Amino acid sequence: MVTNAEIADMLEEIATLLAFDDANPFRVRAYLNGARTVRRYGKTIASLVADDADLTALPTIGTDLAALIQEAVNTGHMRSLDALRISAPIPSLDLLEVEGIGPKKARALWQELGVSTPEQLHRAVLDHKVRTVTGFGPGSEARLAEVFAKQMPLKSRRYPLGTVMPIADALRTYLGTCPDISRFEIAGSFRRGRDTVGDLDIVAETHTPAAAIDHLASWSRVKRLVLRGEAKATFILDEGIQVDLRTTETEGWGAMLQYFTGSKPHSIALRVRAKAKGLKLNEYGVWKGNQRVGGATETEIYDALGLVFIPPELRENRGEIELAAEDKLPILVTRQDLKGDLHVIANSVRDVGALLKAAHACGLSYVAIGPRIDAKTKRKTVEDIFREADARCKDIPGLRCFRLVEVGLTKQGGLDASDTLLEGADLVIGAVRDGFDLTKAEQTKRLVQAVTHPRLSILSHPTGRSVGEREPFDVAMAKVAKAAAQAGTALELSADPARMDLTDLHCHTAQEAGAQISVTAEAIRPAEFERLTLGIVQARRGWLGPSDVLNVRSAADLEKTFRTQKTNKTAKEPVHAGSA
Repeated sequence: MVTNAEIADMLEEIATLLAFDDANPFRVRAYLNGARTVRRYGKTIASLVADDADLTALPTIGTDLAALIQEAVNTGHMRSLDALRISAPIPSLDLLEVEGIGPKKARALWQELGVSTPEQLHRAVLDHKVRTVTGFGPGSEARLAEVFAKQMPLKSRRYPLGTVMPIADALRTYLGTCPDISRFEIAGSFRRGRDTVGDLDIVAETHTPAAAIDHLASWSRVKRLVLRGEAKATFILDEGIQVDLRTTETEGWGAMLQYFTGSKPHSIALRVRAKAKGLKLNEYGVWKGNQRVGGATETEIYDALGLVFIPPELRENRGEIELAAEDKLPILVTRQDLKGDLHVIANSVRDVGALLKAAHACGLSYVAIGPRIDAKTKRKTVEDIFREADARCKDIPGLRCFRLVEVGLTKQGGLDASDTLLEGADLVIGAVRDGFDLTKAEQTKRLVQAVTHPRLSILSHPTGRSVGEREPFDVAMAKVAKAAAQAGTALELSADPARMDLTDLHCHTAQEAGAQISVTAEAIRPAEFERLTLGIVQARRGWLGPSDVLNVRSAADLEKTFRTQKTNKTAKEPVHAGSA
């Protein structure tokens, strides 16, 4: 069955090819909007088609797009896309997002320099190659340099969630000492668990707003007061992050918390729903005429709109409102569901003991532990670490240890290590460490090859992402996830704040394909197991439930799974591209 992500990929590719063929921009945007609607929709589009549902009832889906979607569900492809691939095989639409770059210029950059992404264009500008392209010159190259210079500070205004969490914890501790604040919550993108946060929105219940504002203004970490009103104030902290304080009384607590938590698309959709019911929704409550019919709690707000409570992580207008109307929201995974961590890195014998104690202390009943290996790694090093883990594990009641090795992937999707280094491992993790500049087709082929490798248990760093520094590389994740599901290989969600890879949308794509997700702290140091909280937040944003997460399962279940996989896989001929 074709997935939402696969349909969205087709529509986006049509938009790409049309844009580079200088098509009407409104037509291009229609395909992109349609792809976004399909990708973010909470239900399976194929099930709507099977039920003869009216697809044009979905936002941005008109008659033509509905016909294409039906064709994709029924046949697995779109004939119009097949035709465009033959006439205009262009790789990426991302260049059109750069100010000053239209389809003609984008086509020239691709044809003459092979440039197809903003990152590649920025490098070409720095290398003074753009001035040599038809339609460009030194002046236009200089203007592009200014565009990229302006964009850099904008990126710096968002902070990785892992960086913001300790700041938020300190802020909570300080606000908890204010006698004038009855209760408070950090709302906004932080509460929704976005992997980057622009600012911190605080909703505080108080009968004396001025005293609450004075208290926060006195915090030692406040650098300056930017704005002050009767019931709100804006501050800048020493770290540069902005804090917005909004105060409310008890009757409007839930309304204000809901208002400042939801994403803009989610909030707009709720207001539209309220209007359709003859109601008005704002930050003070739900109103029927001049009477407030909900506002003290968030549940009251959603009840008044005919919805069950929507968890903060889902409030992105990706289909959660429609499911809440039918009381069919997914049951999301929680931190308490996790029983173990299947990617703990110990590169030497001396690291093992402390890591195992820390894992057990944070409530885990099993870990997979072992070294990252490369061409310089000696077999004796791997054996010593395995032996130490086995011995230390016996001294910690209730903790089970699996042996792992993490290896890099070749650009062809093989494991960059010899068979000798993999011997004795219960599971092999393949990590994307390089090759970030491959095309989408090459990257997709590489990862499909990797997940079907007879020795691979988990694919790590599936998109090569580095938060704030390197965007996920372009890959058809739906195809990779489908191949992984068929091969019984898990995809990893790393809670390393610098990675947060998989993204939330990729988690949802993997779920649709039936692939298992391994949530890991990817700990190298004992304190890093705390990252698992970040990983669970990302998993919840990706709509993952307990059944979607590999390390929710028991150690005994996984032991049986790894033993079966190993037996089945050793019956096949492994393919290793590296050397010891």
